Amino acid sequence: MAGISQAELARQLGVNKSTITYHVKRGLTHAQIRELIEARRKENPIAEPASPEIGKNAPEEGVAELRKRKLAAEITYKNLQAEQARVKLEKDKARLVDMEDVNELVVHLASITKGVLQAFENKLPGKMEGLTAAEMVPMLREEIKAALYSIAEESRAQIKIISRAEQ
Repeated sequence: MAGISQAELARQLGVNKSTITYHVKRGLTHAQIRELIEARRKENPIAEPASPEIGKNAPEEGVAELRKRKLAAEITYKNLQAEQARVKLEKDKARLVDMEDVNELVVHLASITKGVLQAFENKLPGKMEGLTAAEMVPMLREEIKAALYSIAEESRAQIKIISRAEQ
């Protein structure tokens, strides 16, 4: 493989010489370039190289094949545009939000939850001093219920803020 020229490799793979040059400058060997291009073709069959007889014995077939490929590429492009429009519409309908906003919300709520739970160690010992286990249970339930309510309220408030920012 090392003795093959970039132009010959490009011809064998059905790509421009500049494509080969680009990958060589990135430090890839000819074997690696061949693997890369073949892998890309498997992922995107529209990019199949023209058959060897195109341009030699059957010029009309070559033009027809190119037209088919162009049409297939245009269809793929239109489908991608439609998918982008659908995603934008879903986002506009507030069904989707940016991941950055979701990450910020999760971090904020984790911080609030941590603070509420850490407050138990300052609040509960004084309230529970001298109580029996049976007397402690209802008090613990009430404190946990109040803590969860405060976390839920903070969650609602943050979600409203994100919802307004997305609109």
